[in-house]
Order: sequence, then C-alpha cells, then structure tokens
Amino acid sequence: MEGRRLTVGVVGFLIAALLAAGGVVLVLRPGGGQVAGSTGDSDGPAQPTIDPAAEVPVPGGTTGLAGRRSAGKGEVADRPWPSRVAAPGPWAATLAGRGDRVAFSVPGTVVGGTGRASLNLGAVDPRTPPSEGPATNRFLALPDRTRWYPLGRFRLDGPGDVAFSSATAQGRKVQLTVPTLEAVLGTAPGVTAVGSFVRSDGAKTDRLALPPGTTMGEECRDPPGDGPGSCPRGATPLAVEVDAAPALAVRASGDGEAAVAGSARAGALGRTWEGLVVAIEAQQLRSSAAYADDLWTVTAEGTAARQVWVDVWPVIDTALSARSMVKSPGLFDGPHPLRIQWTNVGFASSQIFSAEGTGPGAPTVGFDLNKTIGHDAGLGVTRGDRVVNLRGGGDIDSNLAPGEGVERGLSATPGTAATIVLRGNFPEVRVALAIPRA
Repeated sequence: MEGRRLTVGVVGFLIAALLAAGGVVLVLRPGGGQVAGSTGDSDGPAQPTIDPAAEVPVPGGTTGLAGRRSAGKGEVADRPWPSRVAAPGPWAATLAGRGDRVAFSVPGTVVGGTGRASLNLGAVDPRTPPSEGPATNRFLALPDRTRWYPLGRFRLDGPGDVAFSSATAQGRKVQLTVPTLEAVLGTAPGVTAVGSFVRSDGAKTDRLALPPGTTMGEECRDPPGDGPGSCPRGATPLAVEVDAAPALAVRASGDGEAAVAGSARAGALGRTWEGLVVAIEAQQLRSSAAYADDLWTVTAEGTAARQVWVDVWPVIDTALSARSMVKSPGLFDGPHPLRIQWTNVGFASSQIFSAEGTGPGAPTVGFDLNKTIGHDAGLGVTRGDRVVNLRGGGDIDSNLAPGEGVERGLSATPGTAATIVLRGNFPEVRVALAIPRA
C-alpha cells in the first residue's frame, strides 16, 4: 500500500510539472472521443464539449468515421455511382459525418454566434455625391430614428444567437445567408457594432450600441424631389460571416438539406452508405453540428426524406412518368407548340444524368439539361448534363422532388420523327415526340 501511494504521488507530481511547464490543454473532439493537445488560442476560456448526437441522435453516431479534411473536387468527381435502393413509399434517412466542410440549405441557428459575427452592408459615406457612388445606400436605423452608415466590414460584440436561412462552413469560416438584420441581433440587449460608422451630419464613432429594434434601411441616393428617400424594395438577405470557436454549435430544422464533406455515413431503407461527401434532403429535417480542432461533427435525421446523396450521386431510386403533346402555348410558355412533360411519380428526388435523341429528326430537336447543384458541401462537384444527338437549347431542370413536374416547349423540324431517352436514378424513360407534320 505504501508503494502504491508513493507511485501515485510521483505520477501526480510529474503531471503537475508538465502542465506548469507546457501549458497543455486537453480538448475532447465532439463525436470522436479522441483527445488532442493544444497550446491554447485567443478564443478565451475553454468551452464545454458539445455532442451533436445529443441534439439529433443517429444510430451509430460517428463511430468508425475518421475525422478528416474534405477530398479534392476531382477525387470526389471520379467516385463511382454506389449501389442503390428504390423507395416503395415514404421513408426516413440519417446522416453522420466529420469533416471541414458543412452546408445547410435549411433554416437554423448558430448558438452564441452573435459575438463572433461580422458583416458588410456595402454602405458609403452619405456625404458622397450620388455621381461618385452607388445609386442606393444602406444604413443602420436605431430606435431613436438616427441613421448610421457602416463604412466597410464591422463585427458584433455581445450575446445572442444568429438565425439563418442557409449556411456553409469551411473550417472555422462560416458563411450565413440571413433574412434580416433583426435575425442577426436577436432580442439580446447589449450588442455593439465595432467598426467605422458615420452620420450624414459628419458624426463618427467606432463603437455603436445596437439596442433591440435596430433595423437595416436602404435609401435612394438620387431620388426625385428633395433629400434622400426610402427605396421601394423588399427585404434584402444579408451575408454574415461567423468565426467559429471550439464547441460552436449549429442547429437547423425544416425543409431542405444538410451535407458534410470529409468522412460521412448515411442510412435509409435498411441500407448504409459511406462516402467523401454525403447529404440528405428531407421535408422534415433536423440537423446539428459542432466545431472543434478545425473539424465539424454533424448528425442529421429526415423523417420525410426525399434523397440521399453520396459523393454527389443519388442512391434512392424513383420513377418518372413522361409524355409529349402539341398544344397552343400559353402566355409564359414560349413560341413552341411541341411540348415535353415529365413528372416524378415516386418517393425520392429524381436526377436526370443524360438524354439521348433517337430517330432521323433527333439532331434538329432543341433540348438541353442543367447540372446537379449542391449536395457537395461546397466542393463544386456537378454531374449530369450529358446530351447526345440533340441540338441543344435552353437548360431544363434535371432535378425534381417527389410529385414535382416540368413541361417545356421544344423546337424541331416539322414532319420528322424523334424520341428522347431519359436516364438517371429511375427506370429508363422513352418519350416519342409529337412533332407536327410539315
């Protein structure tokens, strides 16, 4: 017993000495259960570890997923299409991932993000002649009716959460699309803007208190009549940047998509997929993310899921119903009476990757597709847009949610015959075009 006490005492003394000499801080990475060393930074006192799975529990969590930085665009683009499964009815999906890129196209909140936020309204000094600046100017309208014009980017100092309509993150840099300034300031008192601010009377300050009720206004700099007036515009979304700190948390819920690039796993319809970038699309999506050691840990669940995207490939199959007809174009239909129409009649989002024209008249048919957009956490990977033996033309939506449809007018040489073959995450669809006779 005395020997054990001596050993414990020696070990304790050595640990204390190491801590005193090196200033070592132990940081627990969210979701990974790993311990990493850090020499500390300017983020202030250590923050509590946040596990996203505590907010959105996902079976298995991130167990077995290596925390890693995202692969390059080319490496992801070269990944083969994973095996797929068809959705026989409504279904649910889950996502778990760890990486340096995250994207949410769903409303959410950055918890405690106000004090780490900055933005640029693009304002100019109100005394600048209209001929030397933009036609409109933005300002901060305080409850006392004073107008302050922020010159350049300014940051916020104070408590509060930031509500967003969409968000992307690469490492600690988080870019938010925010519907209004009020969504940034919230209702928390004591928020201060730090930067350079002027009034039209020449008053200046570098710290501007923003009490509840502060809004952003936009005025015409060269309006008819005397003096600047309010521009007749709707609400303009704001671009807000948040500098992530250890344990910064993001919560999102609603209709949209969550994606993570690095190492990720998705589950749906009794299947599991892993990839370099994974996204789930759902009407009833709940997602949570936490930041530590320059990586994000993300979990998400969609109880009314529409698609799982693995390496920018859809892995849940659906079905299309398509036809062609001739009809008199409506006011917004364009000049072409030849129409093509298809509808997603399945239970997952559809993606057309290629369209091929067959028949003698196919090369004269004006038809083209757009590429996939998103599903890659900001990597810039796109797929599809392969059109064979067709003349090309205006892009037609290649991606449809369940129940959605598209109808477009096509140009073609009268009296010829042509068929368009659509291929994607659905059984091949052949549409014989109802080309009018000459």
